[in-house]
Amino acid sequence: MYFDIRFKAQIPGEKEPVQLIINLEIQVNDKPGYPLVMRGFYYCSRMISEQYGTVFTGSEYEKLQKVYSIWICQSPAKKRKNGIFKYHTVEETVFGTSDVKPEHYDLMEAVILNLGDAEKPCDLEILELLNTLFSPTVTPEARKKKLSEDFGIAMTTEFESEVQDMCNLSQGLVNYTVDKTMVDNIIALMTNLKKTVQEAMTLLNVPEEKRNQYAQAVEEAKEKRNKS
Repeated sequence: MYFDIRFKAQIPGEKEPVQLIINLEIQVNDKPGYPLVMRGFYYCSRMISEQYGTVFTGSEYEKLQKVYSIWICQSPAKKRKNGIFKYHTVEETVFGTSDVKPEHYDLMEAVILNLGDAEKPCDLEILELLNTLFSPTVTPEARKKKLSEDFGIAMTTEFESEVQDMCNLSQGLVNYTVDKTMVDNIIALMTNLKKTVQEAMTLLNVPEEKRNQYAQAVEEAKEKRNKS
């Protein structure tokens, strides 16, 4: 897997390609105990300093390239779902007239994308696409169908393989956040008290935003027990 990505991209209307330096992170919890945007700026600062000796040497600071730290948050709280937020450096004129170009000081940008539920429509296409790709509840077949029909993405053999990898990544992130003891407790309530999975999660105070993850984990756990 590639996380820190450096590549050239063609901007519409521009003749020459530009060099982009991007740090891409997948974050399950958008509130990990510290402001996520501060970690984004820390990563940006690190990518700025790493350009010495690779992008420029000596005092050639004019060759510094803008860096981006992009954070995709898979399971934000309900009130924070479906949002994109950009943070970057701006100039504030205290007095006088400035002749500094924005590209000379706007050198780092942190971007936080809070995903939503794939089952619910989103007005912003890029978020709806990401919701489909990273959803832990959409099956691979339904995912491929939606990508093809709703977004016009051709399902080549190579792309199908990449989609499957994305499914595995999404499931891995879900498994990482699920408490196995909680899963066992849900199944115990369902078995002993004849509760539905939703009723069991209510009794155990499972947060609303995590119920889809636990419901899927319960089904997988039950399937494994039945096979054994």
